[in-house]
Amino acid sequence: MVVKEKIGRKRYILFISSAKIKARVKIVYRQGNFGIARCNHREVDKVRKILENEGAETIKTSGTIKKLKEHINMFLQVAES
Repeated sequence: MVVKEKIGRKRYILFISSAKIKARVKIVYRQGNFGIARCNHREVDKVRKILENEGAETIKTSGTIKKLKEHINMFLQVAES
């Protein structure tokens, strides 16, 4: 058995929301209207539904925060030009 099977893999969900998220979701990063929420890999669909019910638009799911921060920077560069 692999250690990750016991602990679980983390997934990070990139979302856009102008309002504050009031649901019990672990937000690990915010930059402007963008945010990144962390969850267990088995709970991705559940957390996406929670975020969408709060008025957030989910954009992408990833295994690393670094990749999602790159997407945020890409969106901000496109918006500036």
